[in-house]
Amino acid sequence: MKRMIAFLILLLQAAPALAGAWTQPEGRTLRIEKFSAFIGGSDGVMVERYLEFGVTADITLITTTTVAPDPVKEWGEAGRGSAAIALRQNLFAWEGLVMSAQSGLYLPRNPDGDGFGEAEYEHRVALGWGGSILGTGIFANAEAGLRTDVRGLPQARLYDFTLGQNLSADVQLISSLSLTQRDGYDMDERREQVSLVWSITEEVSFEAGVSRTTYDSPFADADEEGLAVHVAIWARR
Repeated sequence: MKRMIAFLILLLQAAPALAGAWTQPEGRTLRIEKFSAFIGGSDGVMVERYLEFGVTADITLITTTTVAPDPVKEWGEAGRGSAAIALRQNLFAWEGLVMSAQSGLYLPRNPDGDGFGEAEYEHRVALGWGGSILGTGIFANAEAGLRTDVRGLPQARLYDFTLGQNLSADVQLISSLSLTQRDGYDMDERREQVSLVWSITEEVSFEAGVSRTTYDSPFADADEEGLAVHVAIWARR
């Protein structure tokens, strides 16, 4: 059960999506180093560094940084990478059901030079469940969020859904769907990802997967689509 719970906290795909309703135990740390390669259209590798630290049993500190080659740029985003910091607060936990709220600051990279662009705030509510169905370990997580600028004006609405299933004692299949509706850009983003996570030890796991991102925009003749493969190392202490 402890190993399954450790699987529950997952960065779905690319900052600033900070995922999961579960908090870290007090004093415990989760680090994820993720490397994504884009299939066609973009060269280079995107590197994501994700950290969670249990400040208390109910509060977790989260930091994320993303660095991408210059040609790699998400539509509607302001640059070649990003950084984010957030706090996740547990609201309640009962019989495998967990609910939390999360607020943080998102800093997009400045597209015209070094440094960051205008900061944005991100607020999320997450509901998660972990348990067993017909003897198989299962978890599910759903989130809804809002990103605003520093004046409080909405910039994007965020929705994330994740489902995980234990294939064995050490291997888990994780599927996720992320939807982003960007205000002011007249553009929607849909990201689907499938990953396998192998728990090598209690402290170290290896992840490999593939994702597809579709951008629905009136500025293109057809929907833009991007494919990527990724690997990641998880370390807990």
